Amino acid sequence: AQTILDDTTAAAVRTTIDAPQNGIRTIVADDTSRTLALTDVGKTLEMTNASARVYTIPANASVAFTVGTEINVVRMGSGSLTITADTGVTLNGASAGSCTIDAQYKGASLRKTATNTWGIVGSHSVVS
Repeated sequence: AQTILDDTTAAAVRTTIDAPQNGIRTIVADDTSRTLALTDVGKTLEMTNASARVYTIPANASVAFTVGTEINVVRMGSGSLTITADTGVTLNGASAGSCTIDAQYKGASLRKTATNTWGIVGSHSVVS
């Protein structure tokens, strides 16, 4: 017998499958600005561009990450990398806050701590 999953259940299954296994994370080379997605859970996003890029943390209403979700970001390219929280999202205590990864070959880890609240630790500017 086949079981048909609704979109929410299917997304949860994909998130579980994509989670890091035995502490090993998938590395995704990325040279575009992007809004984080469920497919990024447990991965390391490596920004590889020489131009400035922005990674946006979406509101829970748009992308319902599970509390505890972790996504790593690394600035491999020479262009600046800004991490910004969408409207209604708090990053390190700043509503719609943003910061930049300090320099090329530096990175940070994003962790969802509540419905629309994320923390960032690592090599980044002050969140404001």
